[in-house]
Amino acid sequence: MAVNDSVADLAKQFLAENNFVGDQVVLELNNRFGSEINVSRVIAAKGENDIIDYIAFDGEKPESKSKWKVWFGNQGKIIDTPEEALDMRTDVTADYSQYLEQEWVKALRKKYKVKVNKKVLKSLEGK
Repeated sequence: MAVNDSVADLAKQFLAENNFVGDQVVLELNNRFGSEINVSRVIAAKGENDIIDYIAFDGEKPESKSKWKVWFGNQGKIIDTPEEALDMRTDVTADYSQYLEQEWVKALRKKYKVKVNKKVLKSLEGK
């Protein structure tokens, strides 16, 4: 992601002129462009991420809601199944976080009794 077309074009040219692999891409682009560019590895199915749909699946260009106005792919590919553990890291982390939250809520409910103030609840019903 880049802050504007000019930075995106310079980054694309820089990548074309150099043969960076894996995480080296992130380091080199950060060193060269600093806070004007944001590099991230993204794995998403079609329909999960508007930006990925735009870049990889010829979807509509999403409206930018941040300082990142231009998106482009580098070394991207479409895969049917995960190829390495890193491909699933985000999903596994999200699932584990959800599990931990559910267990925390269970523990809280077991430890603390829930009391409903019916008078306050009734006053909110009309609002």
